[in-house]
Amino acid sequence: MRVLEWTPRAAETNVPLNEAIRVRFGQYPDPDTADLGGLIVTTGPFYHPGTIRTDLIEKTITYDPAGGWRANLGYNVNLRAGLLSLQGCVAEPTQRSFRTALVASQAAPAPMPTPYAAVQPIFAARCAGAGCHRATAADGGGCLAAPAAGLSLCDADAVDALVDVPSRQVSRLHLVEARDSARSYLLRKLLPGDTPDVPAPTTLGHRDPPGDPLSNEELHVVAQWIDDGPLR
Repeated sequence: MRVLEWTPRAAETNVPLNEAIRVRFGQYPDPDTADLGGLIVTTGPFYHPGTIRTDLIEKTITYDPAGGWRANLGYNVNLRAGLLSLQGCVAEPTQRSFRTALVASQAAPAPMPTPYAAVQPIFAARCAGAGCHRATAADGGGCLAAPAAGLSLCDADAVDALVDVPSRQVSRLHLVEARDSARSYLLRKLLPGDTPDVPAPTTLGHRDPPGDPLSNEELHVVAQWIDDGPLR
């Protein structure tokens, strides 16, 4: 699995004390291998703890340092062979170094959580119609008597039908894993795989919705809704 981009850059100096490490790949990183067996940050002989998150949309792993980095100190980012892609490809072991700034910069305010109201227009526009998951706006936008695959995404049913509900196709994955979009089957089904009509690896069947894939902006709305709760 090839690395496309590192943040901070190799040998970068004056890195903000609250800046996360981001590593972007050419394939979807497997969140089940995005742990200390796949990525670790050290300074000298010491490990710096942090939280590892996977963004499947951007094919990126993010490492948020616990308590921030220490000032004016060198760190090593170690990518390990334990990190795999969803296709099963192994990351090439690599090390990159950076040095932090002398003083802390002001942290940006936390963004507001994404409510279901932000996701609803996407479901209404792309998941509606005969043989789909909800009625069209022209037909009132309500629930279908027999939605596709038994999954109703009308406003009355969507949250309860998705959150912590095992996928019928891959039962080890929930349709929506609360606060974990990378492990949510819904997001993986929305992401294009090797060809535009095939979903991301580890899923079955065709990519959803049929036709053009969701835009990156729409995918990020769905992912952020999941990662923020998801909220009703």
